[in-house]
Amino acid sequence: MKLDYLITGTGRCGTVYLAHVLTSVGMPCGHESVFGHHGLERALKVMSGEKGAGNSGISRGSGLRSKPRDFVAESSYLSAPFIDHESLKDTKVIHIVRNPIRVIPSFVWGFSYFGGTTGTVYENFIYRTYPELASKELTPIDRASMYYILWNRMIRDKRPDSFLHKVEDPILPLLDYLGCPDKIDEVCSKKNLNARKRGMAGFNLERISSSYVRDELTKISEEYGYPISSSRKLFI
Repeated sequence: MKLDYLITGTGRCGTVYLAHVLTSVGMPCGHESVFGHHGLERALKVMSGEKGAGNSGISRGSGLRSKPRDFVAESSYLSAPFIDHESLKDTKVIHIVRNPIRVIPSFVWGFSYFGGTTGTVYENFIYRTYPELASKELTPIDRASMYYILWNRMIRDKRPDSFLHKVEDPILPLLDYLGCPDKIDEVCSKKNLNARKRGMAGFNLERISSSYVRDELTKISEEYGYPISSSRKLFI
């Protein structure tokens, strides 16, 4: 299997949605089909044909119809630690970002992540990548905020040539990058695929205990065009 494109981000940022987008314009894209919680070794076996590929349960539930034998792209936040691997040197990376006011509470309240040192296999994958997130000095909100910071910076640093796409932005620049702007009428427009809204309205900067984490989240949010209000209490 040769991957022409690899979509990655923090998770809870639109990876399922972009798998639908690419598939809808004729670029069959899997979701966590190659890169899952097992890590790089299994992903290499899938790409070599030694192991089979299949879409994640969450993407099948959203109606993703891409077939493994046709894949030319993969969408997975679990690929981020490996995007600079030799096997992906010719693969174009799409870095998808989303407003942290959506991502952070979705992990903490929607999925009950970042409560401690152990969790689901997916949460443990994150802790293996960044063991410092398991620090007892961090609250769940602080852990999730640091995860947003570290994961996005890792993608940027490992693949500075990646194409940055904000999920809130118009899709045409991405279609231009993919070489199919003429298919704008065919593209999937359901950005709320796999959405979780629990706790969204209650999140603000005051919930972050660490001033360092608060400052770093402010920096990266503004870097991606998600400004903080002058009171520094709410994202706008």
